[in-house]
Amino acid sequence: MGNTTETYNPPLTNTTQVVATSFVENYSCTSLTSSVSSGSASGGRVLSQNCLLTATPGGVEVVTYVWNNQTGSTVVYDNVSVVRAANGTATITSTGTVASGYAVSDTATRVVVIPQLSLTACATTGVSSATGTTALTFL
Repeated sequence: MGNTTETYNPPLTNTTQVVATSFVENYSCTSLTSSVSSGSASGGRVLSQNCLLTATPGGVEVVTYVWNNQTGSTVVYDNVSVVRAANGTATITSTGTVASGYAVSDTATRVVVIPQLSLTACATTGVSSATGTTALTFL
């Protein structure tokens, strides 16, 4: 499990627009087969998004994770979707393959949950950043 901070450019509003999202993730890990106990990653995606109820299929993301034992993993997420519920909570689900490094060839699944965004900000100046939780699995 971990946490994530996302930054939106331009800020998310109630109007659908192309938004560049950058993120920073930090993880505490449990591994039965290695000395990995924590890690971090950063990256981004560009999708049409808004603050309202939506389901947005995404494109491809390439994310490089750096682990506490001085190893890394590069994951190609070729199936990314963003679903925003009626209460404004966003769930970003990404699946793909570990292309290189630790756990190469494993299937990677990442689920990010961003809690409800500010309704006032969505209707006016927009939401420029948000924090949430993230879970990452390599199998």
